[in-house]
Amino acid sequence: TMDGDLQNDPADIPGLYHAYQQAVAEKGRPVFVIGQRAQRHDDWLRCATSKTANRVRQYLLKDNTRDSGCAVRLCRREDYLSLPFFNNMHRFISALAMQNGFPLVLVDISHRPRVAGVAKYGFWNRLCPGIVDMFGLLWLNRRRRRLSSITHY
Repeated sequence: TMDGDLQNDPADIPGLYHAYQQAVAEKGRPVFVIGQRAQRHDDWLRCATSKTANRVRQYLLKDNTRDSGCAVRLCRREDYLSLPFFNNMHRFISALAMQNGFPLVLVDISHRPRVAGVAKYGFWNRLCPGIVDMFGLLWLNRRRRRLSSITHY
């Protein structure tokens, strides 16, 4: 996945694909490759609020992802479609993938200043839904039945 605002460089895709192939070969199963912006090119308020939100999310959801707002990710289509779907789920792909048993591979990617489009999310429309969704993920994780506990005959 990748946003269309040209802040992400398509030249990063081969590196993500290489990381995916290497991780699948090592682990023997599908993984989610999660891009993390190495150096952000956003205004100070967006960077500060994102950093705070990422720290809270890491503390509560334990997904160890430094930058959950990065839209650059690589996974199999069927694995993505197996995740629970809800509005604004893009902020929680790493946590959802982990909750569903997929290993994460974190890859630093480049980030460029925005040259097209406008930001659709500000402070309040990221904060309020993000808090509600985070508590929803905590609830979902506590309620989830682990596949390893299911016996097949």
